[in-house]
Amino acid sequence: MCLAALLTAAPISAFCGAADLPSIRGLLDAAGPTLTFSRLTVQTAPIRAFYAQRNFQPAWVSAAHRRETARDVLKNAASHGLDPEDYAVPRIADGLEPRTAPQLARLDIMLSTALARYGTDLREGRSTSLRPHRSRPPVSAATLLIGAAAAPDLHAYFAGLAPRSPQYRRLRQALSDYREIEKRGGWPLLPEGPLLRRGMHDGRVTVLRRRLAASKDLEGGDNRSLLFDAALESAIRRVQRRHGLTEDGIVGRRTRAALNVAVQYRLEQIRVNLERRRWMPDDPGGHYIFVNMADFTLKVVEGERTVLTMKVVVGTPYRQTPLFSADMTYIDFNPFWNIPRRIAVEEIIPKARESADYLERQGIRVLGSGVSQPSEIRHRDIDWGAAGGAFPYRLRQDPGPLNPLGRVKFMFPNQFEVYLHDTPSRELFARDIRTFSHGCIRLEKPAALATHLLPSLSMAEVEQIMGAEKRRVVRLAKPVPVHLTYLTAWVNKDGSVHFRRDVYDRDRTLAAALQKPATPLN
Repeated sequence: MCLAALLTAAPISAFCGAADLPSIRGLLDAAGPTLTFSRLTVQTAPIRAFYAQRNFQPAWVSAAHRRETARDVLKNAASHGLDPEDYAVPRIADGLEPRTAPQLARLDIMLSTALARYGTDLREGRSTSLRPHRSRPPVSAATLLIGAAAAPDLHAYFAGLAPRSPQYRRLRQALSDYREIEKRGGWPLLPEGPLLRRGMHDGRVTVLRRRLAASKDLEGGDNRSLLFDAALESAIRRVQRRHGLTEDGIVGRRTRAALNVAVQYRLEQIRVNLERRRWMPDDPGGHYIFVNMADFTLKVVEGERTVLTMKVVVGTPYRQTPLFSADMTYIDFNPFWNIPRRIAVEEIIPKARESADYLERQGIRVLGSGVSQPSEIRHRDIDWGAAGGAFPYRLRQDPGPLNPLGRVKFMFPNQFEVYLHDTPSRELFARDIRTFSHGCIRLEKPAALATHLLPSLSMAEVEQIMGAEKRRVVRLAKPVPVHLTYLTAWVNKDGSVHFRRDVYDRDRTLAAALQKPATPLN
């Protein structure tokens, strides 16, 4: 029987006269190192390996419902914040009614190529160049396709490739909800003007009511009322809480700016944060520390329960805290600060030039190059005027009230030399935007975190150790995973959708990466 008769429900006589039409094997043999359909490109080798495993028989086009199901799976990419055009959906839709054997073979290859790309993007994330680490063990495109071809329910198979966390599912729902808002025309912009607060009558209040109704922060009531009443104040507090702003119930400059962000921008935020969620492991650990730099918050999670929350200070936009995961293994009480060379050259040495006793006043020692037992160099014996980038010594600050690490640091060894630590600069935690560090993470409640991680010690005992000004290193009984993340959109368990400012300008970079063709699959 000829190939066409095997691949279509049309009468055999329709195609049997064309015995020289190329097969799937022939098309793959004739292909170059990559297969390209519209914006979709993958390497030919894994697709060929998939077909070789099934003796080059078609996987998707043997029945109309099968190929339509494959097409619908790819169209569902939009619900994950991905673009169906990246998986050649329009071209596949145009070719769903093939009339020749070559068309059938080409359509089957195109569907395999698109499904391989889509499945990999769901499992690992699309923008791999920006992914901080691999969240799950890699699966080859051929293996992914073999599983898909054998799956009794193709939709369920691909749903299983996406993150399974409730956080991801809630954010997908938010994407759907905000697309509905966009379809309804979005929301009105609140005009500039004086502060709006409870008890005021103002023409802008009606606009404010319509704006809050569009995002479901205010439900019920008379949207034509000019009175800023208690219900409106409560709605504004909710908005402020959702956007990480001071919850004073007053519409000032920053609250108005948050309200006036277009729904299209919020949709883009949701899309890029779905991608970030695809980077994360399904299982972050039964007991872990989760830092969201965009929210300036640390949470300690046990199971599904958050047991400790605190504010944090993160790196400046010029010295951004990196994204990664690592295991915390020990706590260093009253630590020395081994001053990084860049900080030493750019900040400390210029002050030492200006003041002969600066290092002594700050408790900073100059050490030789020895690591195990470094010799101390008298700072007055150094020509600070000539010191610079080739400075051959190390600087170390003693424990004490001037040490920027405060009384304790929490160590999870990593290539970035980043850790969590106390700070004497307590006033910074009152700020909404807290980007002030050199890259490490400063903690609002370090004693509470140490007490949680060392259950054999009471809070009073931890505070006593911290106040002793004597260094003490304590190893944890069991390593605790630490996840440093950057999420500018998420949905809480109560269904509230939260947004944060993109202080590191990473959303724009990631959105641009999602628009580019993905790296061809191996």
